[in-house]
Amino acid sequence: PDLRLRVDFDRHVIKGKVALTVEALEDSFSALTLDTKDLDVTSVSANGQPASFSLGPRHSFKGTPLEVTLPFDLSRGQHVIVEVSYETSPSASALQWLSPEQTAGKKQPYLFSQCQAHTCRR
Repeated sequence: PDLRLRVDFDRHVIKGKVALTVEALEDSFSALTLDTKDLDVTSVSANGQPASFSLGPRHSFKGTPLEVTLPFDLSRGQHVIVEVSYETSPSASALQWLSPEQTAGKKQPYLFSQCQAHTCRR
């Protein structure tokens, strides 16, 4: 995957865009489900064309499914590049934000991620 991130220390969020290459395993492939947790999904595209998307019901542990409908059908073996633009939540459990005062040098803020296997997607 191709991943681009922009960290906003003032708002405690990360704006991101990920490009996933997906291969159709069957004919007439036109939809996929991705896993999210506390993300604000702003847009989805497939091979550069806008794709419709919706977020399913939120589950406290499993997260929220992102349902993507491609603007075209794929045949078995074909590939599509799905791009998802999103923003994390300030309360994302895997992201830890430190103010400059909390760091050793006391001059710059700091961000790190820490999670267990079941929370790494958050």
